[in-house]
Formats: sequence, structure tokens, C-alpha cells
Amino acid sequence: MKKILFFAVALILVSLTACEKKITDFENVIEVTPEDCVKWGLNEVHFKISHPTDEAISVWKAVEGSKNLSYIMIDHLTKDELSNEEISIGYCNNCLITSDEDLLSLIEELVNQFEVQLPNFEKKSIEVEKFWGEKRVVAKFTFGDKEPMYDFFEAGDYHGIITVITEGSTTDNGVVVIMLGNQNSGIEDFSDFGKKGNLADIFKTFRFVE
Repeated sequence: MKKILFFAVALILVSLTACEKKITDFENVIEVTPEDCVKWGLNEVHFKISHPTDEAISVWKAVEGSKNLSYIMIDHLTKDELSNEEISIGYCNNCLITSDEDLLSLIEELVNQFEVQLPNFEKKSIEVEKFWGEKRVVAKFTFGDKEPMYDFFEAGDYHGIITVITEGSTTDNGVVVIMLGNQNSGIEDFSDFGKKGNLADIFKTFRFVE
């Protein structure tokens, strides 16, 4: 299930600068503290993200004593309890002082790992570009199948993005964000992430905590 992607989750989103309205938290606020990170064996960061009370929203958090590669994962589930959209927030060591060249190498390594795991995988691009109002290293890819994948992902054609978020972090570490969504989620193009989809408003509540 989700564990198929854990090795690559190194992955979520700051409030989008393109969004003009004030973002307020949903009733369920998740806070990841440096103390949590120590317990989980992950690089220390401090952030919050919130989500509404909705049976279709599934949240996974790192577990003390386990080999964790991500802080949290949020999925939107269908009535068959299959995910058609996912956000993963994972670690990125020393991201604030890492060069774009090194970040490109990191993200390319993650993409290569996805390539051997996901059906009909196609890498579209890995480059530095302006994304969500900031210059970022961004990888874009597609995958999909006519049948459910790994007994967790709904059948369909998926778009995926990997990028790094650092602005606002109070440690040397940022987060790697991985986003996946198929056509049934409302994600039909890379530009839809953070704007459309079942999890778009959740994306916007992410922020690092001072």
C-alpha cells in the first residue's frame, strides 16, 4: 500500500502566494514539532497543516520506533477506499543551504526510484522553474494503469510533482513535497496542483512554525 512510496518520500505545501484570500485552518490541525522529529528519527522541522473532518480524508503520521521516511501523508479516498489524490511531506536535510544542483540530483534520484515502482511511468521534466511564486527545483511525471495499483491507488491516469519547500523554515531543513492525483480527483494537468483537486484547500494551510 502506501509503503511502496515510503522510500521515495523525502515530502507539503506552504500557503500559495497566488491565492489572495486569507487561509484559515480547518478544524483538525496537525502540528509536527522538532521533538516529534527526534522521536521519529527524522530531520528536525516545525510545521502545521490542517484538514476538514471528512471520511474521504485519510491521514498517516510517522510512528515512533518505525523506519520513517516521511512526516505525514494525506490521501483522498474513493468510496472503495482507494486513493485518487495524495500529498506526502518528507524530509530534506540542509535544504536551506543546498545548491540547486544538489537538489536536482536529490529529486532525480527520487524520480528514478518511482520509475521502477509505478506502472507506465513517464518522466516529463526535472528543472529549476518558477513554481507557486518561487524559484524551485521541480520534477514532473505521469503514471497510471487500468487497474488499481498496489491495492491502494485507484485506476487512472496520474500526474505527479516533486518539489522542495524551504521558505519560512526555522531550521536548516525544509521538506520535500510529493503530490499525486488522477483525473477523477480534478488533477488533469501539473498546473492544477494547489488550485484544483480534493486536497487543494488543505495544501494552502501548510506553513512552517516560528
